[in-house]
Amino acid sequence: MNLYVVYADAFRNGKRGDFFSLAKNLEYIKETGFDAIHVLPFLESPMQDAGFDVSDFFRVRKRLGGNEGFEVFLREVGRLKMKVFMDLVVNHVSMEHEWFKKAVSGDEYYRNFFIHTPVQPKLIEVEDDRWGKWARYRLNRRELRSRIIFLNQNGELPHWFRGDDGFWYYHTFYKHQIDLNWTNPEVVRAFGEVISFWGGKGLSFRIDAAPFAGKNLSNIREGQMGSHKVVRELRRMVKEVNKDGVLLIEACQPMYKMKKYFGSDEQPEAEMAYNFELMRGLWATIVSGKGSYIWKALRRTRDIPSHAGWVSFLRNHDELSLEYAQPKVRRLVYDSLVKNGVEFRGEYGLAGRTASFLKKDPRKIVLAHFLLASVNGACAVVYGDEVGKVTNRRYIRIDARDGNRGWLTETELGSKKAKLVRDELSKIFTTRLKHPELAVVKPVRSNRGRRNWLSLRYGGEGREIEVFVNLSRKKRVVSMDENKKLVLSINGAERKEDKIVLPAYSGVWLVGKV
Repeated sequence: MNLYVVYADAFRNGKRGDFFSLAKNLEYIKETGFDAIHVLPFLESPMQDAGFDVSDFFRVRKRLGGNEGFEVFLREVGRLKMKVFMDLVVNHVSMEHEWFKKAVSGDEYYRNFFIHTPVQPKLIEVEDDRWGKWARYRLNRRELRSRIIFLNQNGELPHWFRGDDGFWYYHTFYKHQIDLNWTNPEVVRAFGEVISFWGGKGLSFRIDAAPFAGKNLSNIREGQMGSHKVVRELRRMVKEVNKDGVLLIEACQPMYKMKKYFGSDEQPEAEMAYNFELMRGLWATIVSGKGSYIWKALRRTRDIPSHAGWVSFLRNHDELSLEYAQPKVRRLVYDSLVKNGVEFRGEYGLAGRTASFLKKDPRKIVLAHFLLASVNGACAVVYGDEVGKVTNRRYIRIDARDGNRGWLTETELGSKKAKLVRDELSKIFTTRLKHPELAVVKPVRSNRGRRNWLSLRYGGEGREIEVFVNLSRKKRVVSMDENKKLVLSINGAERKEDKIVLPAYSGVWLVGKV
């Protein structure tokens, strides 16, 4: 699977974009090599956090074409036989949601939809460790500790908001996003209705911020067992509605915790999860020229259940996340890219687009995506990266992530450089779809190792795929088995008799029978 990540209004039809204009561009997306699409939040929202602050789980925003426009989009998706993922925000809702409005108006039934307390928590201190900044509180003689996600949340109580009813409500992210109480069976039931509605239309779900769901007042830390109970419930509900529905988890956690969100073969949780470890390994390799970073990441991400698979990516729609990275890797990637990106959450993340991180160099943009397609997992690419769209600081309003957003202009889609990048990436991802074993077969390290070089070998179903990547500025030449066929090359790599000539930042895929 190749997954195209996009906002519904990314492609403009006149002065604005919506599901009607997105539907008209689905053929463009499929021709670029993508057979699945993840539409970023499109439900009703006051838009204080790009739609991740949902105020109605059943209505598509009017400016995006409403539910009618979404149905037009779905019909075109069906015609092209593409898979659709939607964001399901399960950790919190907007304070504009009817549930919260009723809660603060005094309705105890809805107050219990949220993590709340009548007693004001006391902030003990804010502290740092290798994973980030944390707040420690005292509440009802119990000490609580929670990670501060957005570092600008540095007020008197970084995680608590006093409602009009006098109760204190917990929020992981911004204070207008109130955390839900998943220990309440009524919250589970309510989301069952949401999944039944959208899953019944054939959609799969990307679960936003999964480790933060399932908290309770006695333990507000992320990644607790309660979050796994939530994921299992979501999987059960999805499969009841649509057996082909897929649960894709966003869970940026240490790897040993991340793997647990797949569950086990006996008690499965998610089918797919974003591979943050490999994302950081890809960037460490790109900026250093050392393929060993990719190999280390591949080793750490093995040993997952048979039903599970990774989604590999270079960055997500929000940022290039460096939280939970090994300190040396974090420092290497951050120091190498910060001057070409936008600071976000201190040294724990960078906002910006792939092309900007790579100084708009078409060779390196193509190389980065070639590396992405050459490693395990389904591939996810954020809209605009296929044409080398750059960071636009003019979009920044609320926080640095806004610079990654905005629509695709005719200039960005039609320039000579855009066409060059898109042609190369289309070739890469179209070829990737013809070799699905790359997503699931564990590669072995080829014996042609050298500095500034990456070589992988995949075997399976009677054929073998070899990948060679020149990570340096110097030309490299390698011998080629005459029984193998060159099926993909980038940045001028070519076959000359029994040799493969690899110019700077180039690579090839060779396929042969075994």
